[in-house]
Amino acid sequence: MPRSTMMSRLLLAAALTLSSSSGVVAAATPAYAATASDVVATAKHEVGTREGSARADSYGAAVNMHESTQNYAWCAAFVSWLMDSTGATGYRSASVGDWVAMAKAGDYGLSVTDTPHPGDLVAFDWDGNGDFAYPNRHIGVVKSVPKNGSFTTIEGNTELPSGGDGVAKRARSTDDGYSTLFIRIDVGSGAARPTVVNSDPTR
Repeated sequence: MPRSTMMSRLLLAAALTLSSSSGVVAAATPAYAATASDVVATAKHEVGTREGSARADSYGAAVNMHESTQNYAWCAAFVSWLMDSTGATGYRSASVGDWVAMAKAGDYGLSVTDTPHPGDLVAFDWDGNGDFAYPNRHIGVVKSVPKNGSFTTIEGNTELPSGGDGVAKRARSTDDGYSTLFIRIDVGSGAARPTVVNSDPTR
């Protein structure tokens, strides 16, 4: 694990306070400012993690999910865990639709972009109609920028090369019939704002 990422996690762990009665996470501004490179590096460190493993199941804590990843769609929980681990943004949700809506609203340092960078997010709408409605949706982290429509990602709740699901690098394209929406993360800009954590992947 990169030293900067480890330091970010330690500082965030010290800064976060959870109100069990309201479900609001109050995050102080991290002393260490995350970068997009930290997001990618942290995601790369998780590649190969298998669904249902203790490691994969731990991702759900970022959205107050404490059950096996075999029991729910956890791609957005993985993204939330990455944000929690790096301090890139204070926003957390187990729902892909929430991430899309927040980006369209331009809140928590999230925005829609046509020029994605490594470390940004990408949401997929598998039926191609662009509504990002459950269950035909997915989300991951951009690893390489699109070139001639093709780009690479790191995703949770996706097929592993060896079979089964987990965290994996994937080759994607903007020309494969599904809809894509790229989400820019203005890292650190939304880290200090408290947010209600959504634990419902179907919302």
